[in-house]
Amino acid sequence: MDRCVISAFCHYIDQSGIVENLFTYTTIGSPSEGIFTDKGSKFIGYLYPISSEEEFKNALKGLRTKHAGARHFCYAYRIGKSTIIERSNDDGEPSGTAGKPIFNQLLSYQLMEVGLVVVRYFGGTLLGTTGLIQAYKGASKAAIEQATIIEKPIILSKEMEIPYPLYNQFMALVKKYEIKSEMIRSSEQETCFTLDIPLKFEEKFMEELKKIRSV
Repeated sequence: MDRCVISAFCHYIDQSGIVENLFTYTTIGSPSEGIFTDKGSKFIGYLYPISSEEEFKNALKGLRTKHAGARHFCYAYRIGKSTIIERSNDDGEPSGTAGKPIFNQLLSYQLMEVGLVVVRYFGGTLLGTTGLIQAYKGASKAAIEQATIIEKPIILSKEMEIPYPLYNQFMALVKKYEIKSEMIRSSEQETCFTLDIPLKFEEKFMEELKKIRSV
């Protein structure tokens, strides 16, 4: 079973109380893995830092190749900056016994921009609903506990056209507010940039930009 939720990043965090600091999010620094075993079945959890669904699909494809003999590849992920995409999948396990407990561990650790896959090798003994839930939860938890958990700033991306006479003042603001900028086109009258603006600085940056535009 596949579960997908799309919502606004800041609204979601504010309503759910996931994090107290609305200017950052919790993620991981590098991939990690953990193992849970029960009655001969092996559950291997793989946790990845990801920033797109395509990136997650590539990681999942790699695991299917690496573990060609495995029975199930159940997963959950949470990605997005201005918009959150959340998805979970039981991959043939009974509904709610795999994807949901994996997803709940991502929620429990307040993780964003991550994907978690649990690969199952069947050991010959059925575990039942409760056993499966505990196994997928256990493998997920084991992978998360092996990860380096970090905080990152929430970044807003904008495209902006700056008249040539304001270029120097604009670039001073970009530096002041730690904004990453990339010029995408230029003419004699103006230059167009893509900007990655830390959310904590966005309001002040836009206020000061408005002031220099109005001079």
